[in-house]
Amino acid sequence: MASSFVVDLKRELRLPTLRQAAFILISIFAIGAALALLQWSARPLIQGRFALDSVSFPWALATLERAGSFWNLVGWGYFLNEFQVDSLPWWLARKLVDFAMVIAFARVLWWGPLVMQAGAVANILEGGITGQVLDWIIFPDGAQGVRALSLGDICIYGGFVPCVIALTLMWIRLIRSWWFAIRDAVRTARAQS
Repeated sequence: MASSFVVDLKRELRLPTLRQAAFILISIFAIGAALALLQWSARPLIQGRFALDSVSFPWALATLERAGSFWNLVGWGYFLNEFQVDSLPWWLARKLVDFAMVIAFARVLWWGPLVMQAGAVANILEGGITGQVLDWIIFPDGAQGVRALSLGDICIYGGFVPCVIALTLMWIRLIRSWWFAIRDAVRTARAQS
């Protein structure tokens, strides 16, 4: 019974091959670079349309628009986040650990961590080159006002969803196999007695 659970867990947590690991890293940087290019191309359009720290909600469920009202669906605006790296060696070490974890859990968590890291790479590229990250996709945030996100931020938050789904499905399969192993062990014990 216990060995069956361990075998199932090992099957779920098998590591990717070296070729798959290289593909994962290349995908992270390719998607991150593409997102950074989209951010850079959006910057002149957003700067030409909005003043700094301004928001427009073209899609609202009600005619009354307040910045944080949840009647607003999504908006556009112009916010800049200053990009800072506290300590370069510490930051690099954290990124290496992040990449190692993405590779280690790639089979379990599908594309979720890859998309999250690609969003982080996009923010790093944009912030490292321009010194700021453009947050221009706006969501209402109730009493807090608004939440301004970049494309990289949306990937970071969006990549979390497949991770939760994959972990939930993995645990359902493991618990189900464990349940059947216990049931079979009980039936065998009853048959022998």
